[in-house]
Amino acid sequence: MEIQEEKYNILKLDPDQLESFLIQHGFKKFRASQINNWIWNKKIIDPDKMTNIPAEIRNYINPDQGLPLIKKVNNSDPEAVLILVELQDKNLIEMVIIDKENHYTLCVSTGVGCPLKCKFCATGKMPYKRQLTSFEIIWQMWLAQHYLISQGEFKNIRNVVMMGMGEPFLDPQGAVHAAQWLADKRSLNMGQRRITISTAGVVPGINYMAKINRQFRLAVSLNAVSDRMRRELMPVNKKWNLDKLLGAVRHYVEATNRAVTFEYVMLKSINDQPEHAAQLIKLIRGIKCKVNLIPYNQAVEYFQPPTPDNLDRFQNKLKKAGVETTVRLSSGKNIKAGCGQLAGEF
Repeated sequence: MEIQEEKYNILKLDPDQLESFLIQHGFKKFRASQINNWIWNKKIIDPDKMTNIPAEIRNYINPDQGLPLIKKVNNSDPEAVLILVELQDKNLIEMVIIDKENHYTLCVSTGVGCPLKCKFCATGKMPYKRQLTSFEIIWQMWLAQHYLISQGEFKNIRNVVMMGMGEPFLDPQGAVHAAQWLADKRSLNMGQRRITISTAGVVPGINYMAKINRQFRLAVSLNAVSDRMRRELMPVNKKWNLDKLLGAVRHYVEATNRAVTFEYVMLKSINDQPEHAAQLIKLIRGIKCKVNLIPYNQAVEYFQPPTPDNLDRFQNKLKKAGVETTVRLSSGKNIKAGCGQLAGEF
């Protein structure tokens, strides 16, 4: 059978969509597995190299039609690679490959800019254009894998974190769809627990995660211990204050029986004092969680990281209260690839 003129690029279809498309056009379902094997296992998207795929189907495989492309790479930091990606509409985003000795973690973006405008974040300083599609999110994984192979690197990308540019829960269905695509055994077959979705506190997205009850990890960027402080640092708190946010987190933990990770960016003389640690302990009491303390990565001149002594005191106070706590030192901060430093250009 012959497919008429090309109107569709099946590289952009998730496994269910691809199977449906092929069946609707009179092809066998097993062809979808063959195509996915070429794309995700062999990292080949050139239809001429897909030797077991009929020509009629290959007409719908168009690697030159609208795929995100790597525009620029900064690999000068041994701990991280910063990659600038150009989307079909010429908008630019960044992703980061983080070297973890025996594997890699990939930090992907979910938006072109971010409208939440957190005061300490470089992404919030750039104009917000739009959310990424599920395909644009997952294709960052393909680009990262392809880049590593081109560099002779064959360590696995073991974890994916949606902590780059953008707020995932401005489109929770899209973010979760991308996560499910990553985890689908017909594509990348990544363990759900190796995928983290991070939010600045968009409550409907947290509620959606509770409703679908998947094994994806949830991280919440907290960063403050009072509504006054959080409103100043994170305007999203004006819509969903700490009471609403922590209520949603408690519901999520109860519904899924999964712990949540609270991200706490440490800002010198703003939220890094012993009394702030005491307030944080009180705030999260009874929530199944762990806390990541993140010394501020320079992105906005007004803010500074905490002193080592203040960081140690803060962490020790949490530990003594029985709170599971780690200090997360961002890889790649020297090339502006650290937490809060992505701005869509370098």
